[in-house]
Amino acid sequence: MKRVLKTIISLFMAVMMINPAVYAKDDVKMRSYTKESDNVYSTLVFIYVGDEVWMQTAENVLYYDDFDLSGPEDAKEQIGSQLESTQAQYDAIDGTTYELIYEDDYMMERIAVYYDEVDLKDMQGVDGFDSDGNVDADFVSMDKTDQMLQDEGYEKGEEYTVRIFTSHENHVDSTLMFFCDGDRVVMQTTENVIMYDDIDGVSNAQEAEDVIGPQMEDYAAQYDGVDGVVYALTYEEDRVLESIEVNYDEIDMEDVQNIEGFNYEGSKDATYISMKKTLSTLKSQGYKEFTDF
Repeated sequence: MKRVLKTIISLFMAVMMINPAVYAKDDVKMRSYTKESDNVYSTLVFIYVGDEVWMQTAENVLYYDDFDLSGPEDAKEQIGSQLESTQAQYDAIDGTTYELIYEDDYMMERIAVYYDEVDLKDMQGVDGFDSDGNVDADFVSMDKTDQMLQDEGYEKGEEYTVRIFTSHENHVDSTLMFFCDGDRVVMQTTENVIMYDDIDGVSNAQEAEDVIGPQMEDYAAQYDGVDGVVYALTYEEDRVLESIEVNYDEIDMEDVQNIEGFNYEGSKDATYISMKKTLSTLKSQGYKEFTDF
């Protein structure tokens, strides 16, 4: 069963790379694709401008009951240990992140690839990465990738406008992404990065876990049992990565209003999160909108 599980959970990063072309840089968009295969639920998300894919995330979710796993610790032993070599491949490539997240009843494998930072030649041969092999291409084509994914049986989801904001404060690099339908924020992701060089007494992942781990575990515990929120903390070779994903269609605002770091202003009776009102709050906090695509 272990060998089968490793094959199933290995992430599918499907892209089609093309040579230079002329295209219009319209609003930044997000498009998602989903597929279920052998009790593994996959979601691919692409952030793109015109036809050029700027970044991609890929998530695989499996529920313990479907694989006769008793819980998170069993999943770590049976599956996590097998994925160490896959994680090492991504850790060695600039412009990618790899996370394994263990929740009470499921585990998630998540990979992010930033195509403006990654060398596509480095991605060839990496577990789960599939392309047309054109490593000399200038960019990843959304149109061509769309066709390939649908041929593979993926179902296309909704398309949203994306707003991206960044800040650097107290040695923390923060990136916020808002996925919007008009003015309504449907989903938000937060990524915070701290380099070990900026933490006193820390030079590697184990030291970082020893020094800041207990505090971060207490913070992460606030999200336990909160529907619509996925929290992950990953200790990489030279940095610690904190990621938070909030789905506003699933979340109950009363469940998160008292969570440290979750800033919410407005009426409890509000029907949605407004991007326009959020924009003014972000600017007051020193965030700048990212437009360098």
